[in-house]
Amino acid sequence: ALGGKIKQVARGWWLLALALGLMLLDQIVKLLVATFIPFRTAVPLINGWLNLAHNCNFQGSWLLSQFDRPVENLIPLGLMAFLLLLLSWFGYRYYVTHHRASLWADVAFLGLFAGLASWLVEMPLRGHIVDFICLPNVVTADLKDIYLTIGIAAIFVETLDNPGLSRTWQGWTQEKENFRQLWRSFITFTRQE
Repeated sequence: ALGGKIKQVARGWWLLALALGLMLLDQIVKLLVATFIPFRTAVPLINGWLNLAHNCNFQGSWLLSQFDRPVENLIPLGLMAFLLLLLSWFGYRYYVTHHRASLWADVAFLGLFAGLASWLVEMPLRGHIVDFICLPNVVTADLKDIYLTIGIAAIFVETLDNPGLSRTWQGWTQEKENFRQLWRSFITFTRQE
């Protein structure tokens, strides 16, 4: 229903500026948390449900932290995040040019771009992620995690909401050929951009 009422969040460079603003908001909140809340302490916001905490995630990702593996070299992760950042921009531009401009495409871009950009700023700067949104005994996250989650959810919503996208299986051979055509078209578009 929301996608039917609002067609876009912003146009052109304003959308990119909004994504950078969201990334900056995440970094400002982290700076305030790191300044005013001692490390490994939590301030209850909703007693037993939600805390404002100061935790460090040295793996740079909630998923990696679940495996409790140290990150020996951040360069591959940083390179991957940078490539995903570029892919989110060009993928968004390709989609709105060749398919349709929509609220969900904008939200997907905002979430992915702001989350990845925040990671790319924070890991080289601090060497870890400051997590501050604590659901006791569940998870401690940050705005970056929320941005990425919303972005990925918006991709699924856009896939279901767009009647022009085929969701029927056409067999391995046809799907492989469709993927090749999509990839060629995307590469051509990216070169032109």
